[in-house]
Amino acid sequence: MQLVERHVISKNDPRYAIIDAAAFASKNLWNAANYLVRQAFIHERVYLDNSKVYHLIKSHEAYKALPAKVSNQVLIQLHKAWVAFFEAMEAWRQDPSKFQGRPKLPGYKDKVKGRNLLMYEKGAISKRALKRGRLSPSGLDIEIPTAQQAVKQARIVPRTGFYVVEVVYEQAMKQAEANPEYYAGIDIGMHILAALTSNKPNFQSAIINGRPLKSIMRVLMLQSSIIPAKIIVLISGMHILGERSLCPQSGWNRQKETESLKVEEVDGKKAF
Repeated sequence: MQLVERHVISKNDPRYAIIDAAAFASKNLWNAANYLVRQAFIHERVYLDNSKVYHLIKSHEAYKALPAKVSNQVLIQLHKAWVAFFEAMEAWRQDPSKFQGRPKLPGYKDKVKGRNLLMYEKGAISKRALKRGRLSPSGLDIEIPTAQQAVKQARIVPRTGFYVVEVVYEQAMKQAEANPEYYAGIDIGMHILAALTSNKPNFQSAIINGRPLKSIMRVLMLQSSIIPAKIIVLISGMHILGERSLCPQSGWNRQKETESLKVEEVDGKKAF
């Protein structure tokens, strides 16, 4: 089976800038390749898969900015996005009611803020570094400590303010010792957060009271100066949409709440 080991790279990490530059280059390649695919599809009604795009973009500076194996993974990502678009279009044609609108073409990433996923297959990961307990992706002057040897893939996922390095590795499945005659049952609730019992001898059943947790959450909410909330009420097939804020000092302002409510027409009728 495949498992994932995750490492968080924050902005104050020296490796962050190196990873960020590579994710930016990955974004540039995505946009450049997507431009070719979109133009061919819109004007010529022809779809260019990742193999065809490769021959058109292999000499482009955006492709050369990353190792070839990493750039090819970006093209595969783009191809999967277009395949998903075609599948969504087919489902939309069969039953548009399942969608909020017509599926859109895979879009471009922001020129400045945009970043894209980096994928490193086994051949793009240093074997020497793995023997030393380090993950060293091709083209990046960084090392990530790892205890895994059977690494199949590494992914660097952009997040807001940090990156997550995911090390995908193989591990043999081990059957845990278990007696098929024993069972356990759990019931999840609100006032009683969980009730757990089993037919195993000497097993101590447990009931977890959920009221203290609810009280803590209530106190934390009231300590906030302003708590925005959105109300969506369904009354006789009509939607009443509104926004309101709870101020601990003054409580709910019924008049302002009523004034802020907006009536959405449904089937030509109004809620009030």
